[in-house]
Amino acid sequence: VPHKTTLLSNQTKQVALLSANKIGVRKTYELDNVFPLYADRAEKVKPQIYLTFENSEENQLGMPLPKGIVRLYKQDSNGKTQFVGEDKIDHTADNETVRLKMGEAFNVTGEMKRISYNKVSDKIITASFEITLKNGADAPTEVDIKQNFPNGFKIMEQSLNGEKITSNQMKWRVQVPAKGKGSLTYKVRWGE
Repeated sequence: VPHKTTLLSNQTKQVALLSANKIGVRKTYELDNVFPLYADRAEKVKPQIYLTFENSEENQLGMPLPKGIVRLYKQDSNGKTQFVGEDKIDHTADNETVRLKMGEAFNVTGEMKRISYNKVSDKIITASFEITLKNGADAPTEVDIKQNFPNGFKIMEQSLNGEKITSNQMKWRVQVPAKGKGSLTYKVRWGE
């Protein structure tokens, strides 16, 4: 604890370990594994919101953070502090990245569907997918879409350039304008 506190006999006291203002935070919207590869139905989806920051002295931190709950507060338009969420973190060394899950987005929604499914042989399948995202906010946003595939997959067509981040996972970033829509379509082959 960075400051002195008084603890009376048989007293229980909760003491803040640290507090920081104006932390450089990156907010991301993410959809992870939203396309059920074998399902033939359209589904509504909501991105998860994540906040990421560096545990650094520049962010008024830069000390080992113990495992526990992190609570986040933000000033509203009237200048009053409002609770906006909480998440658990593991023990985090200084100068490491902290990633907090804040829940589902309410102003960004989507609908995903499988457009085609073709069994080329006993082992090889091709399928096409589409996701349409709607942004109800007054500011544009980006949504990262991550999708796992069976090993040996190949993206045959895509409306946006994606990035292969592991041997069986792709990631696309979709720009969604304020009060507008964004979309992604792709065709994939797997089973070879």
